[in-house]
Amino acid sequence: MGHGPATANQLLKKNIAVDCFPKENASSQELLNIKECAELANRKILIVRGKGGSETLKKYLSASNQVDYLEVYERIPCKLSKIHKESLMSFVNHPDGASMATSNESLVNIIQLVSSASSTYLEILKSRRMIVFSERIKSTAKNLGFKKIEVTQNPSDEDFVGILFNKKL
Repeated sequence: MGHGPATANQLLKKNIAVDCFPKENASSQELLNIKECAELANRKILIVRGKGGSETLKKYLSASNQVDYLEVYERIPCKLSKIHKESLMSFVNHPDGASMATSNESLVNIIQLVSSASSTYLEILKSRRMIVFSERIKSTAKNLGFKKIEVTQNPSDEDFVGILFNKKL
């Protein structure tokens, strides 16, 4: 099973069968709403994910299956560099700038990086458009003080660009 269209496409390119995936609103919850997933029982399931990812799938599937994780990547915050500072100055000087967060971890990392540059920059960032890949990230962004949060229909570059330029895909 894939998690969404992007994951499914990558698996299919490698000739790996994909039983099902959410066509829209790709998320753990949408995956669990699919009949093939909801009816899984007495199976060994391996969830491939990033370190510290969502627990939603495991919590639900563990009731009637043996579920394990294979954590294949980790999001690590970076240190503020000269290029970051220059990019942030450009961002704050262009009022139509928007930002993007693909996970709660990346959102927290963005805040840490920007706040290490300037508290003023952080307030400007929070007042600008923030495009996120899920309702879960939107909730986190709202709790962190972002004002203009938009959610892509799917976690894809195409949907991000569509929202950024107000296109209906």
